[in-house]
Amino acid sequence: MNQNEFAVKISELRDSLYRMAFIYLGGETPALKAVDEAVFKALLALPRLRRPDCFCPWVYRILINQCRQEQKLQGQTTPSHKLSLSLPTELSAQPLPEAISRLPRKLKEPVILYYFGNLDTAKIAYALKISKAAAETRLQRGVSLLGLDLSQEEKVI
Repeated sequence: MNQNEFAVKISELRDSLYRMAFIYLGGETPALKAVDEAVFKALLALPRLRRPDCFCPWVYRILINQCRQEQKLQGQTTPSHKLSLSLPTELSAQPLPEAISRLPRKLKEPVILYYFGNLDTAKIAYALKISKAAAETRLQRGVSLLGLDLSQEEKVI
């Protein structure tokens, strides 16, 4: 994959990257910063991308790692107390972002990747570097804690 192909794919993912970062970090400024840093890191790591068919999960993984680093820098573990202050319009009417932010990290990440990244369980497993069975289990547990119906037709965004 060359840099032009990278730019095209990143521009297609930009909105979903932002939504994921916003859900994870709970604010517009940290989410934008995390997306920018993740895209920059992905560009630098592009020569090490082994499977171009798994580009999306690879970028999402970089973003999740960046969000974790941002949380450490901010000294926060759960940003749920900040969510009500600055939700984007498309998310403000939904209680889902706040509920997701309260999930444990191991359950939160598969739920975010499934609902906001539109990944199937195989790609979630690849992104999180876990088995497919573990991804399915974590997704089911997270969804059951949220009280959602796990069907393809019911994805949030």
